[in-house]
Amino acid sequence: MEVDEEYQGQEHTRNLILSTCTALGGFEDRVQPNGVVEKVYLVGDEALPCLKDLKRIIRVDEVLARDVLIGLNVLESDLIPIVLNQDRLGTATGERFVLACLEIIVPMTWPLPKVLEPDLNPNLVLAYRKMKHQLLEKGIFEAALRICAKSLKIPLRERSGRDEAIIRLTLYFWRNLTAIPDPLATEIAANDLVFESSLQELLFSRLFESNALELILTIASNAGVTDSAEWNPVVLEILFYLLEYTEPKAVFKANASAQVTSELASRLSTLMSSEHQNKKFKSDTPASRHNRFGGSYVVQGWDGKKHVSMKQQAGYASLDSLFNNQKKNRAGVKRKQMDDNIRSGFKSNQSLVYLRQFSQSFMESCFNTFYTSIFKSMQREDKALVEADYARHYFTQRWFLEFVTYEIHAARAAQHEREKERHQKESDTLILPARPPPTDADNSDDTSPSADVHPAPSADIQPSVEEPLAFDYDLVANTIDLTVFGACMRRIRTCIEDKRWFDVKVAADCLRQMLVIVSGMANTSTPEYQEVSDYIQSNLYHEQSTLDIFPDLIRTYKDQSLSYLDSVIQLVHVILKLLERYCKKEKVLFVRKKRKAKAKKTGDTQEQDGLDNSEDEEREQQMASHEHAFAFEQFEKRFVNYDCVQVCCQLLEHYQTLEADSLHCITSIFHRLMVKKKAEHLFWKIPTLELFNRILQDRTKLPKSAALTNLYQFITFVTRQFFKKADAYPLLFVETFFKVEPCRLPTPVVKPSLTYDDNTLNST
Repeated sequence: MEVDEEYQGQEHTRNLILSTCTALGGFEDRVQPNGVVEKVYLVGDEALPCLKDLKRIIRVDEVLARDVLIGLNVLESDLIPIVLNQDRLGTATGERFVLACLEIIVPMTWPLPKVLEPDLNPNLVLAYRKMKHQLLEKGIFEAALRICAKSLKIPLRERSGRDEAIIRLTLYFWRNLTAIPDPLATEIAANDLVFESSLQELLFSRLFESNALELILTIASNAGVTDSAEWNPVVLEILFYLLEYTEPKAVFKANASAQVTSELASRLSTLMSSEHQNKKFKSDTPASRHNRFGGSYVVQGWDGKKHVSMKQQAGYASLDSLFNNQKKNRAGVKRKQMDDNIRSGFKSNQSLVYLRQFSQSFMESCFNTFYTSIFKSMQREDKALVEADYARHYFTQRWFLEFVTYEIHAARAAQHEREKERHQKESDTLILPARPPPTDADNSDDTSPSADVHPAPSADIQPSVEEPLAFDYDLVANTIDLTVFGACMRRIRTCIEDKRWFDVKVAADCLRQMLVIVSGMANTSTPEYQEVSDYIQSNLYHEQSTLDIFPDLIRTYKDQSLSYLDSVIQLVHVILKLLERYCKKEKVLFVRKKRKAKAKKTGDTQEQDGLDNSEDEEREQQMASHEHAFAFEQFEKRFVNYDCVQVCCQLLEHYQTLEADSLHCITSIFHRLMVKKKAEHLFWKIPTLELFNRILQDRTKLPKSAALTNLYQFITFVTRQFFKKADAYPLLFVETFFKVEPCRLPTPVVKPSLTYDDNTLNST
């Protein structure tokens, strides 16, 4: 009975929504003055009350009302035409219509959970993408921006609750659209799927062209003000969804003067090169004259297990490819976490140019204010922030820090070129010697007036005043602070203990980029930046707990995603480089370490002491710390273990698709362990040597780059040292199968030789 009543209630709601939507209006044919018949949407007489009724129905059952409205296609047939028609009128009634439509669109497009519940409609994501495409029509964003700007113009004290609701509703409208995920699509996918995969790119272009991003920049620049602080989480979420799958390096390289033909040519060349590279890897084993015959191939391993393959290529394929292509039994094996950043970013040059202009404006006017306000809210644990906002904060902050790093390097390179050209022009200038002062005889001569005598310029050229750069480290002054560094460190430690690996990844990326900024400030010629860099590093390295985080990141890696592993290795590489450089500059560095708490007193001794005194002593013992001289070699030894090499090799397994920065970090860590720390035994193991052998075999198929060249040189050095040591110590081949201590050559046994002196000879 209860099920029947629930079903009847749902049917009643569906019929009510259908009858209400029917009264909104419809399309009619109208003859234009030029004689052309066009379909024009006419709003019903009771359209505004019907929109309010739909709003009440949504409040009662939001999920059911959303599904029914999506099924009736109300957005395309009624809501969008009403917004476009009423916005052109520019009247108060038209604004009420636009606001009423937004109050229905926002619940219809409310973000779905990342993991869809079983009772949800499986086609709901497709419907969301369809609505996202429909709302990109020109005029929708302009109408929403117009009513939002009207409420923002009102001062805070004179602003009513309705005005606050309008601003919040408009921000939620844009947030909902940016949160709709695009599907994954390759270049050879269907046209519809390829188009849907670029909806986020089209959405960003529409936001930029409709000046909606200018409103977001205005709110972000006033984040520290009371009337804008409550909208910071929504703005942060919008930024996160817009920047999630686009790399700052690609945005920085966007060229506003690039033509469409050059863009298509570059994309075509990229596709052709990737196709050529894939063909190289697939053509490892050429076909033979027996290729037309089938059969089964059985390979028996050392452990007695048999591997059967029914493929024709198995007859002439290498053993490693034969074993790797077989399906493995995944029962009882933990699957690695999937990478979140698997979708492609913006592809068109126009969208990248828009994003670069937006990022430049954000850095110039919003970065310090916005992230300072967000950080203060995080410190006081504001209830407006949810747990996901912490990860969004560190992700977007890292993104803008990396982007401004490219801009600063480009600005300083351009300034260096201008200084070089100026000095070149000054060196090419011909400087004539000064004329001697005129004598009395010369003064009597009218042919040489004193007005024609010009003093020669001084040979000492004064340096010109340094021009202020458009992008400099002042733009990130509030972020490069010890409090921010400490909060990021604590965030990493807390997330490691809670095993929230995505949060660890984004916080580690943010910390790495902040360290890169500090390193760049130390390398500048500005004394103020150098002092700030030295101050931050001296206090950052002063805590032993801070330095303990980096070895723990290597130690705690088990089955996390490859993007997490890449972030960890790059962070370890940066901290080792930065700390080594700082220790060379500062001869003595002291590190503070907490003392271990002493055991609590028991028995009669504890009864004799007062309770208050004992609590104070325990608190002092726990907080007590001692300082000791820091030795970089001892800190570096914490990475000299097989786990560090194994973690790097797990990332190096994907050498075919790794970026140059990741390859450089891995090679640098390997060189540090092999050459500087003399830990060559860590690399003389079967899995590592087999990986190095595969890389050398694929050397001709991989693209040429400086990072791969350095990796080849290191692998060649490792193999040469291995065989040189194996010639003198043959048991090294056996030790490659085990994790053993570094092998040592057996010390030769020196037989005692008989020595005779003169007395002995005489006595005999």
